[in-house]
Parts: sequence; structure tokens; C-alpha cells
Amino acid sequence: MAGFNQQPMTVGQALRAHPDATVNHEGGLAFTIDPRSRLYTRVTASFCGEPKYYGSDERAKRPNEVRAFPSEELTHPAGCETGANELQALRADVRAVAEVDPEFVLRLAAFARQECFMRSTPIAVLAEAAAIPACKPFVRRWTPQIVRRADELAEVIAAWISVHGQIGTRGGRGGEHAFPNSLSQVIADAMRNFDEYQLAKYDRERSVTLRDVLRIVRPKPANDAEGALWRYLVRGALDAAKLPLLAAKAAFLRAGAFDDEAVALARRAHVTWEVAISKFGSKAEVWNALHLPFMAGLRNIVNCMRTGADDALTRICAMLRDARAVERSKQLPFRFLSAYRMIESGKRPQRDRATGRIDWIDDPAVANHPRRAEVLESIATALELSVVNLPRLSGVTAILADNSGSMDDTLSDKTVVTRKDVANLLAAVAHRACERSHVLAFGSDVEWVDVLRMDSAMTNMGRIAETGSRVGSWTYAYLTLRALRERRIRVDRAILLSDMQCYTEPSQAASLIEELTRYRREVAPEVRL
Repeated sequence: MAGFNQQPMTVGQALRAHPDATVNHEGGLAFTIDPRSRLYTRVTASFCGEPKYYGSDERAKRPNEVRAFPSEELTHPAGCETGANELQALRADVRAVAEVDPEFVLRLAAFARQECFMRSTPIAVLAEAAAIPACKPFVRRWTPQIVRRADELAEVIAAWISVHGQIGTRGGRGGEHAFPNSLSQVIADAMRNFDEYQLAKYDRERSVTLRDVLRIVRPKPANDAEGALWRYLVRGALDAAKLPLLAAKAAFLRAGAFDDEAVALARRAHVTWEVAISKFGSKAEVWNALHLPFMAGLRNIVNCMRTGADDALTRICAMLRDARAVERSKQLPFRFLSAYRMIESGKRPQRDRATGRIDWIDDPAVANHPRRAEVLESIATALELSVVNLPRLSGVTAILADNSGSMDDTLSDKTVVTRKDVANLLAAVAHRACERSHVLAFGSDVEWVDVLRMDSAMTNMGRIAETGSRVGSWTYAYLTLRALRERRIRVDRAILLSDMQCYTEPSQAASLIEELTRYRREVAPEVRL
């Protein structure tokens, strides 16, 4: 029989013996988290339906990539090996949380829509929650805070259909494809929140149209004008006296030329840029006549450059330099970076019709535009204005920017902006918000970065990227905390910016959690990561 007074376990042994211990895709030591935390992380820190680097399909493209492996026989959490579809994983998390706290699911969706300004993920959560009996009592209360735009009425139904099949068809369990009453009633109520302009703006051909919405939820009009609007959406019957905006839009669409009369009709009908360009083409005179809102201006600034629409370009640049306009826009900093990089690169995306692949080709109209520097300066100004009102972080903060190999992937195939760009930009932005900070870039190695408060976020982002280009391609996040520990640098918090699958180095008993534990024991017991 062994004695009771055994040699104490090391930090690593104790952590690996924890009942929640597991490994991530890279074999790094990790821990399972409770359902609410997992759902919160998935909702607020990922794009709904976007592929991930660590999914099986993405990893299969890199068969020769070297990866670390665990030293103990820990098992992968369910779904890791297969790279389960993000939406399927989201649904599973919603159902898991609904078993313990059903209202939390809807509250989280409302938070993501209202505070994080997200759209698709809250809609997906709402559609899934409406199918869960425990969540149904809370659907009416929280849906008005989730469905905020007229097109989201159709988005909710489309999200439902994507999971449950066409509404009205008979499934294996009988009436499983009936649209839930709890959601039908609240969407019917929400129809009244949108006026003629809003519903006309989003009355467009999609898999689910506003006509479909009305036929499914069957709201009762409160007055003659509302009845006329809904009859138009369902039957196309236009009562010009009761629907003047739609009458003006119909007249605009009948116009044979983009003359003064067409311009007047466009303004009377508040015609969107999509409708105007679809009707008359992407031409300078059309862009110049349109008064684009903020997001539309940022999105179409390259189109104005390509077509020589100087008046529109002047208005967009002025808007980008307007502090109040930038603040109201609620745009994330990387949106401005994406526009900046597109113009700076002098290239544009072109999809191959045969393969569906997107290639980046030269765009000389943008690369050689005489006002290119002015446009770039306006976008850079908007980026700086977008981070002016950040809350201050008191004390000392360590900002840890992942510059490993996986971070070189672009956010999507429609942008030149990479995950590394976003991490380094957010690191520069976080530095600005801190009373004092230490910025470190890491990969296979770690390096300290000198960032200056007097410089812009983009300049400091460049410094971080330059340093990050030397750190190698593996994801040894633990090196950052080790560097702080070895230098005895005490911080109040550490902010880790990464696509997140940290490697473990078993031969050195090195992992992020082990180094965090040692750092807390030896330097800063209260530090938060």
C-alpha cells in the first residue's frame, strides 16, 4: 500500500488532473466551460456561418502543417475532430442553455443586437429559441429588441426555414414545420414598427420576401394606409393616394433616362442606391445625384472613384471626417481598415463564374485616381474618430497580439484584411484606451513592441505588424505571460487578441494556463486574462 504523504503535483499535473481538462484542436491544454459562457462566447466572438481556420475543411488544406500534440491522454470535446458547422454548434449551445436558463438565450440575442450591433447571429438565436418550449414564453418580450430593421422580419423566417424546412410541409413528426405562434404573433406586431419607406426599401427578391412574411403571420392592419401598404406588398396593387413614396418609386422605375425628373422622383421616393444603380447603371451622374448614408458611402467609395463621381466623393470624404457622423455610424474600426486597404492595394475582387473562386485583379481607376491620397486620409481620419470615446482602463494592461500563421487568413474571400490586421489594429486601439500598457506580439516567439501615444492607431498597428513579422508561425501564447513573469512586470489585466488555438509544449510543461497560474503565484495574484 502506498503512503499518504506523497510528493505534491506540479502546476501542470494539477491542471491536467482537473475534471474539466481537455485539449483544443492543436493539442493544447484547455478546459470545458459552462453552457452559458460557451454560448456567450460563440454569439459575441464569431461570425455566424463563416468558415473557421480550425474546422476540418480548412485544416485539410494544410496537410503538411506541423502541430503540437498533448502528452497526456486527454480527449477532444465533441465536434472538434469534425469541425462541426458553426450554425449547428450554435443551435446545440442554445438548446443546452435553454435547459438551465431559457430567458438567458433571448436576453443574449438582444444584447448582441443592441450593444454589439450584430445582426445575423441574434436572428439565428431567436429562430432556434422559438422552437424550444422553455424559451417560448420569453419570445414576445425580447423579439422587439432583436428585430430592429424591416428586412429582419424576413430574416427570422428564413433562419427558421434553413433549420426546419419549408413552412407548412409535413415532417417526420407531423406538424414540426408549422411556424411557431409565439414568433408569428410578435412578427405581426413588429410589422407595425415599420413605415412605407422602410418596408419599401427592403421589399426585394430573396428566398423569403415581405410578401411571404405577410402571408405567414397574417397581421391585421390598424388603418387604411397600413392596409394599402400591406395589399401592395402581397398583391402589387398600388394606391398612389395612400402610398406616395411607392408611387414615386414606381414612376422612377418607369423613367427612360436619368434626367432632372428622374432625380426629383428618386429624392421624393427616397430611392436607395441599389435601386438607382440597378436601373441606370454605375455612372458618375447617378452617384453624384445620390445622397448616400454613412455605411453606403463607405461601401461605395471605390465605385465613386472608378466612375469619376467627384461630387459624391466630396460628400463621402466630408462625412468620414465628421466626428458625429462617425460616432452615429457604429462602425467597427476594421471596417475602415478594410476600405483603406482596398484603395491602398489598387486591386478589386473578381469572381470566376466557372469555379466561383475570387481573384484580386488590378484596378487602375482607383490606383491612379487623382484624389486617392485625400480619400485614404479621410478613411484614416474616420478610423481614428471611431475610437476616440473608448472607456479608459486604469492601471497597467498587457496587450498580447497573435501574429502566428493562422492569423494570415483573410476575414472572408471578399476582403484583403486578415485576422492579423484586426488583432494588431485592436491592440493599437486598446493601447490608446489604457492608462499604462505593455504590447507584445507572439507566435513561435514573443517580442515587445514600442507603441507611442502621440501616433495614430494605424501607425502603431504598423509597428506591431512589423514586429509580428519576426515571431514565427506557431501559437505559443504562453510565452507572453512567461516574459512578463521573468521580467517581474506586474499588470492588472492581460488582453489576448487571437483566433485562438494555443499550442502546448509538453516537454517544457508549458501552456497558457500553466504560465498564468505561475504568473499569479509569483507576480500578480489578482491579474485577469
